[in-house]
Amino acid sequence: MAKKFIGVTLILLGLGLIFWFSSRERGYSEIRIGVPESAAGVIFQYTVNKKMPQDGKTIKEMEVYPIKDCCSTTSEWALSSGSLELAVLCPDAAQRLIEKDARYEVVGPCMVNSDVVVVRGGKEGGAKKIAVCPGRDFQRKLIKRLFGEGGTAVQVFSSAIPYAYEKKWVDGAVIDILNGFLLRGEMVPSFGKDGDLVTYVLVARKAFKETSLYRKFMKSYENALNELKHEEVLQEALRQYRQFELTPERVRLWKKSNVKFTDPVSQGLPE
Repeated sequence: MAKKFIGVTLILLGLGLIFWFSSRERGYSEIRIGVPESAAGVIFQYTVNKKMPQDGKTIKEMEVYPIKDCCSTTSEWALSSGSLELAVLCPDAAQRLIEKDARYEVVGPCMVNSDVVVVRGGKEGGAKKIAVCPGRDFQRKLIKRLFGEGGTAVQVFSSAIPYAYEKKWVDGAVIDILNGFLLRGEMVPSFGKDGDLVTYVLVARKAFKETSLYRKFMKSYENALNELKHEEVLQEALRQYRQFELTPERVRLWKKSNVKFTDPVSQGLPE
């Protein structure tokens, strides 16, 4: 009788585990991704629109939600609501999110060196007031590294930085390279002798990371990463992303700034 009872118990336990795992998988028939309106968004739009369909992934729904400024109070509140499976955030915003919300974790860096410093009149000569986004500590550290005591970080909302620069309220700006292309001045790369500057990381809901859908998405992302290393593919992706033309001069600046998409899984957690 005892053996029969144990056998029935094991069968029921096995069925329960099968149901539990399958219900978890069914719970993720869609992916919602929060992506900034910056260079980092290019690879995620490309993955969603080009690679997932080509790679044969059938999903009920897959949406990319624009994040105007990942460090704004509104964006941080939206992220903490738990409505996203994945989010692309600057390192500081990601750190604040995982400290507040145990449901998320950082997968790893997905973009490096995409923030550049555009300086009116060049980097050398005189004190510089440089616009940075509020809440982005890594940008203030960048100004300190590039300009030493001669650089002063001035906090300006990201959407207002181009205006503040054009009105000459500041001498320079830390800005996404796509927006930096539109400003007149010397473009100073953000990477240094110590290596690349991580500008965006991928954050994932822990429960979603355990699903096959997450693994399929990351495989498509890896395929997109390899394709975007080709200049002509990157040019077309940018054109579709923001009707943005990557002219020969912009290609030169992109390469000079060493802007790169990276694989967050192989890169691991940023230091």
